[in-house]
Amino acid sequence: MLLLITSMKSGEQDVLKRRKYCVMFNMPAATGEIKSVGDGSKFVATFVIDDVQFHLQGDLNPPVPSFASRAAILDYNSQGQLSGNGEYQGELSPYDVTFNFASGVKIFGPLNEPGEPGSISGSGKWEVK
Repeated sequence: MLLLITSMKSGEQDVLKRRKYCVMFNMPAATGEIKSVGDGSKFVATFVIDDVQFHLQGDLNPPVPSFASRAAILDYNSQGQLSGNGEYQGELSPYDVTFNFASGVKIFGPLNEPGEPGSISGSGKWEVK
């Protein structure tokens, strides 16, 4: 296991640590995907919890170059947080993306390709599919 962790990129190590933290403290978490769409002013994210698909779409301010994470982690306290609209503050680093919602929901994921660093903010809307 140590060899696996030391050979990972920084963002991948952080994902592994977050998963371990959620398991240790019995916190709900789900793995899914998040990516920018269109001209970089929008994003979509999808997570499956208990065979139910939770879909989040929202805006990115400022617009950003294309990014994607196929191993994003959704940290939340209850599924009730995954409905309606929510505001977030976030960060893009060269290797990962983080969204911190006012509701306490967090999304974190290593980027599939290195990205441009910068702060982001905006809002998103949850839907159950």
